[in-house]
Amino acid sequence: MAEVQRLDPAQGAWHLPALVEQGEVRLARLDVAGAEASLRQTVAIAERLLGKAHVDTLYTGNRLAVLLHTTGRREEARRIVEHSLQQLAGGAGASAAPAAVRGTQAAMWLAEGRTEGVEAGLLADLEDLEANYPGALILAKRLLGLAELRRLQGRSTEAAPLVERAAGLWQTALADGADRSGGHRSGCADD
Repeated sequence: MAEVQRLDPAQGAWHLPALVEQGEVRLARLDVAGAEASLRQTVAIAERLLGKAHVDTLYTGNRLAVLLHTTGRREEARRIVEHSLQQLAGGAGASAAPAAVRGTQAAMWLAEGRTEGVEAGLLADLEDLEANYPGALILAKRLLGLAELRRLQGRSTEAAPLVERAAGLWQTALADGADRSGGHRSGCADD
């Protein structure tokens, strides 16, 4: 990270992926405060350089929302996701962005025990993931989310194949060691 800052003291747009990666590494090491600081810094830089409605700003905000929601700061996470959905409704971002943010919102609702409105968000995200990231681990997580929803709806026979498919994705990723994070979508996976 020091090398990135030395090469680009003005913190240009190419600094963003390094900060996001730093946040993910910190989170993997259970440094939640450090991960949050990296993601907040990334959002601030993205907003300054790209604007609040840019797809990369919204994706980074989505990653921060997942972290906040997971660590119990659900109100702030909801505000970030709602802001992203409002920006996207206004035409901002790439075609995959609405599905990703809706998928994150649905996963957050499911984690809170809410089932109403969850299915549409998960299905929209699953459709995008299957089309664009067919081997990504985020797809496995969304499949498990849909399986949990099916179980809560009393539709366990529909849940089992979803769990089996998710397990197959995880086994493939472990066996071949390839990066199956889903690229830009990886931040949405950790919900």
